[in-house]
Order: sequence, then structure tokens, then C-alpha cells
Amino acid sequence: MFLHNLGWGLLRRWYFALAGILITAAGALFVWTAVPPSYQATSTAVLLPPSSLVGEKGNPYLYMGGLEQALTVLTVRLRSAEVEEPLIQGRGDLSYLVEKDPASPGPVMLITATAGSQASAMELLEEVVKVIPANLAVMQDQLRIPTFNRVEVMTVVQDHTAVLLIKDQLRVLLAAVAGGLAVTVLVTALLDRVLTSRRKKRDEHRIQASNQVPALLPEPETPNLESQPTARRRAAGASKGNLGNALARDQEFEIPTATSNP
Repeated sequence: MFLHNLGWGLLRRWYFALAGILITAAGALFVWTAVPPSYQATSTAVLLPPSSLVGEKGNPYLYMGGLEQALTVLTVRLRSAEVEEPLIQGRGDLSYLVEKDPASPGPVMLITATAGSQASAMELLEEVVKVIPANLAVMQDQLRIPTFNRVEVMTVVQDHTAVLLIKDQLRVLLAAVAGGLAVTVLVTALLDRVLTSRRKKRDEHRIQASNQVPALLPEPETPNLESQPTARRRAAGASKGNLGNALARDQEFEIPTATSNP
């Protein structure tokens, strides 16, 4: 029921909904241009067992068991501030991530470099790949491991071009569009409710004003037409009676006059 009323409200106030959609589209375009794209380049490296374990004619790939622990320690060191800050400090939005490759069962390392431009991403990736052997050597120097017992690192594959990523832009764009549409629906529904309430109040006032009956004036008395002839006859009879009485009184007070005989 609520969705039904909301839909009819949007249809009634379509001009508000259209204005909100246009504003949302303009905001989405602004967000798309404001959020810069990012580029990503990757590389993979593998830890090789020491020559003392493999031998002169041995196959290193058959002796990789147990190197995952060394890989874990190496990734922790490469993500530390001591290594990270010289690589990205003061260079804008550069970032990198070194982790164990989840798609590989052995001691394979995945290096991911991200930057705002393709050239910056490739440059950062090459720098990170270069510092890996040096940091592995520092770790083994601290333990004074002999050269023939030392673990080595080898690059397996590395990107030659960075890939454009738009997931950040899409994430922000979808959030902006969803927020704009939600605000449009809510504002349109609120305006529809307010305008509908005002219209109902005006209709109620108009109906109340039309139902009010003005005070009636007292109707004038209408003469009884049927009794008019009788009343006239009575009045005429009364007038004749009064006239006869007057003549009789005049005769009673008449003074006789003397007559002379011849």
C-alpha cells in the first residue's frame, strides 16, 4: 500500500521527480570527473631454496617445501614503514601491496602497484621488485646465514603496461546516484503529501462555506382572499347602519316650523 501511494505520488509530482533526476545526473557527472582514475600493475616472484639443499644438478622447484614461512616474514618486512616510506613518500597517491599469491600453492609472492597514471604505476612496480632481493638479503644477514644456505628470490612474470581501474570511480558514482535518487523520491513524496494536504483543506473550507444557509427574513402576511368579500360586505353594512343612525338622530332633533293660515 505504501509503495502504491508512493508511486502515484511520484506520477502526480512528476516534475519534481524529473528535476531530481536531472540534478542527480549532473552530480554523477561531476563525481565521475572529480574522482581520478587509477592504474594498476602486478608482478609475481618466487622464493628458491638454497643451493646447499638443491645441489649442483638438483631441481629447485622440487625443494620448495617449507619456504612459506620465509615468504610470510619477507612480506611483513616489505609492508613495513621502513621499506614503504622511501618508495611512496611525497609521490602523490602511490601505493603498493605485497602478499602471498592466493592462486599459487607454493612460496609465490604477488606485488601490486597502484598510481594515478600508467607511468607512475610501472615505475613504482619496478622499484618494489628491485628492493625485494635487498630486503631478503638483510633478513638473512641479520641471522648470519652462510651464502650457500641462503634463500633466493626470482621474478616469475611482470606486467609491461599498467591496467586502467575504474572500480573506485564506479563505487563513488553508484553511491552518488543511489543517494540522489533516494533523496529525489523522499523529497517528491514529502512535497506531494504537503500539497495534497493543502488542497484537501481548501476543498473542505470551500464545502463548509457553500453549506452555510443565510438567515431567512420573516415572510410578510398574505391577506386571506377568501374572507375579503365577507369583510367588505360587513364594512359596507356597518357603513350603511351608521348612516341610518345618523339620519334618525337628525330627524329626532328637527324643530317643527309654524305655518300661517290664510
